[in-house]
Amino acid sequence: MLKRLIVLVVGVVVVLGTCITSIIIVNKPTNVVAKSLQNLTDDLSKREEFELFEDFLTSGSVSASVSNIVYNDEDVLLGAKFSGKMYYSQSALMFKNLNIDLVDEKIIGDIYISEDEIYVKEDNYLKGKYGINLNTIKNDLANSIFAPTSSSDYALDEYSYNEIIKFIDQFNNFKTERKDFNQDAEELTKELTEELWAIACEEFKFESKNEQITVNCEDVKARVITITIDGESMADFVEETYKYLNETDSVVNFLTKYETTLSALDSYSYDDKTIVERYQEELAEFGENLEDELEEIEENLDTLTIKISTSKLSANILKFEFIAEEEGNLFTIEFGKKGLKKTDVIRVTFGDISLKYTFNKSRKGTTNAELEIIEKYRTNTQKYVFSLNADKNEGTYVLQASNYSIKNSTGFTTRTETYTVEGVFEKGKDVLKLSIDSIECTYDETYNHDVIEKITLDCLIVIRANDQMPEIESNYKSVDDITEEDLDNLLDFLPR
Repeated sequence: MLKRLIVLVVGVVVVLGTCITSIIIVNKPTNVVAKSLQNLTDDLSKREEFELFEDFLTSGSVSASVSNIVYNDEDVLLGAKFSGKMYYSQSALMFKNLNIDLVDEKIIGDIYISEDEIYVKEDNYLKGKYGINLNTIKNDLANSIFAPTSSSDYALDEYSYNEIIKFIDQFNNFKTERKDFNQDAEELTKELTEELWAIACEEFKFESKNEQITVNCEDVKARVITITIDGESMADFVEETYKYLNETDSVVNFLTKYETTLSALDSYSYDDKTIVERYQEELAEFGENLEDELEEIEENLDTLTIKISTSKLSANILKFEFIAEEEGNLFTIEFGKKGLKKTDVIRVTFGDISLKYTFNKSRKGTTNAELEIIEKYRTNTQKYVFSLNADKNEGTYVLQASNYSIKNSTGFTTRTETYTVEGVFEKGKDVLKLSIDSIECTYDETYNHDVIEKITLDCLIVIRANDQMPEIESNYKSVDDITEEDLDNLLDFLPR
C-alpha cells in the first residue's frame, strides 16, 4: 500500500500538473510547475522528428514485401517470403492480399477488423470467406450450430453460451455510449486532477531560487523550483485525498452511470457486487486502516525531492531531477538551455543506466539521429548505440545498431557487435518508401576470432497517407451459415 501511495503522489506532482492549462504564469512556484509541465507536453509534439510522420497518423496503408534472402553472399536462399498490405484508420484495420510463404506452409488471404465486423478470407486452409457482424451476432448465434439447443457436436453449454451473449451485450452497449463515456471520463479526470493538484500544492513544500546549473555540460542561469515531500507532508496529502474522495459524489455518479460498460472491462470479478459497491468497500476499508497507514508513511518514507529547472523568462523545462534522501539521485533528464522543442541533445539517467539522444539537421538536407545507452553492472559496462543517417537530396537512409562490451576488471574487451541496415528512403507528398538490400552483423572477439555475417534480401516498405480502405466482400459465411463440415475441414488442417 505504501508503494502505491508514493506512486500516486509522484503522479500528481509530475503528471497531473500537465492537465492544468488555465494558469497565468507568475512567479508563484506551483503555477510555474504546472505551466512548465504543460509546455513539455506541447513541445514534444512539435519536435522536427515527428513532422515526417504527421500526415500518416490517422489513416493510410503500409505495404511490404520481403524475398530473395541470401546468407553470407552464398547461393543459399532462405525460402521464406512475405508480401501484403495493411490499411488502417481510427475505426478499422485491414490486412489485404497477405501472402506468407514458409516453403512447406503457405497462407494467402485477407483479414478485416472493426467495431462492427470481423472478416477472414483464406484460400489455402479455410478455402473461403467467413465473417461476424457484431450488430447481428446474437441472432446469428441463436440460429447456429453453437446454440445450446442445437444437436450439433459443436453446441455450447448454457453457461458458456450465456457468457458470450453477456459479453456481446456489454460490447454493443459500450459502442453506443462510448462518446458520452469518453467525455464524462475526461471531465471527471480534470476534476480529480485539479483537486489533487490543489492538495499537493497545499501540503508539499515548493521553493523557487535563481541558480546557475549545469545542463548538457553547459552552465546556464535558471529558475530552480524544489518540491520537497517528507513523511509528514505525504501523510497529510493521503489523509486529505481520502477525505475528498469520501465526500465527493463525482466518482460514484460516474461508476453508476457506466456500470454496464465498466463491468465489461472488469473480467476478473467473481462475485455479484457492482462496480460501485466494490469501490465503496475498498474506500471504506482504506478509511478503517487510515491511521495505521499514515503512521507507517510518517515513519518510513524516505524524503523525496523533485527539482524542476526552467528558463528564467519562460516556463520551458531545462532539467528535471527526482532525488531520494537515502538512495540519492533516482532519475534525471536534461533538455539543454533551449528546452525540449529546440534542443539537439537530451540526456537521461536512472540508476545504473544512462541515455544520450542527439539530433542534428543541416541546411543541406542531411539528418543524423543517435541514441546511446550505457548500462553499468558491477565491473562491466555495456554500451549500445543506435544511429540513423539520412540524406534528403540523395535519398539514402542508413540505420545502424552496435553493442560494445567495454573493458572489464580483467582488462579485456569481450566483444563488439555491429548490425547495419542500409536502404533507400524516399518521401513524396503522401508516400514514404524504404527499400532494404542488406543486413550485416560483425562479431569481434579480440582474443578469439572475427565473424562477419551478412544477409542480402529484397525488401520494400511503402507507407501511404490517407489511402482509402477497400470494401470487404459481403458474401461471406456468417456464424449461422457455418456447418459442421466447415469446422471439421478446418480442424483437419490445424496442428494436433
